[in-house]
Amino acid sequence: MVHQKSPFSLKDAGLILNPKGGKNTKEAFLLLAFAKHAGLEIRLGSNFKELLYATEKLLSLSKKILFISGGDGTVSAVLTACLRKGRKPAFAVLPGGTTNLIAWDVSRPRGQLSIFQRFLKGFPPLVRERKALRIEPHGLYGLFCGAGLLAEGVRLYNLRRIRSGKRGLKNALPVTLRLLLKGVKNGRESLIFGSPPQKAQAAIFTTLEKVFVSLRPFFQKPCAEIKVGLFPRTILPLFVSCEEKIALRTEILALDGEIIENKGVPFIIKAADRVVFYTW
Repeated sequence: MVHQKSPFSLKDAGLILNPKGGKNTKEAFLLLAFAKHAGLEIRLGSNFKELLYATEKLLSLSKKILFISGGDGTVSAVLTACLRKGRKPAFAVLPGGTTNLIAWDVSRPRGQLSIFQRFLKGFPPLVRERKALRIEPHGLYGLFCGAGLLAEGVRLYNLRRIRSGKRGLKNALPVTLRLLLKGVKNGRESLIFGSPPQKAQAAIFTTLEKVFVSLRPFFQKPCAEIKVGLFPRTILPLFVSCEEKIALRTEILALDGEIIENKGVPFIIKAADRVVFYTW
């Protein structure tokens, strides 16, 4: 992580904003006002398909830095659009979503309005590099995957959010309790990873350095590829490793908070291109 004098002018930057992000239900109006006043190109997207299109439009304008305002799923969509086309602008993640795990690693501690205002004032950014994860056979990119009970928790959280409108801890706490009870009742389940398969109920695959706020929960040694944590019925991981490629047999995978379904063939998780993140 280094400070760098910003090589970009306002005309080099664009903003992609998901207005349905958890924080953006309250902050989007003010952020859009700042961006419009500064003369930035702005594109909106409320779902994966719309976000892909919004990103492609900004790439067609040769933007060198993309501000991404939304949650982890929004970041994944923008990364996917860029890396599918072989384009690697710099990214600035503005935590505007319900879950902002990626932002905790590459943007925090400041909120999105503070980050954006510092950019407009010409402050030099901090520069961080992370490898993207490539998920096959879907051709999707992201930075954080959960499997087993973690993926089940994401799916349940999303369903409860749609049905009740509850977000944040009001939704996460009952989901977590339900999964803990299920884990204790069912014992260890086998996620098919490695040879022989490791016994675990949940798995994390990530290239982030910090996960779950500011913690480094499962890997202490340097790892330039994919950090892997497999969890049994204890809080701390049973097994940690550093891998370039992972074959995982499971029906669902949570990629940056979004559920991917896969039946009949394994997910292949690879460490892909290195991307640059800026924060102010």
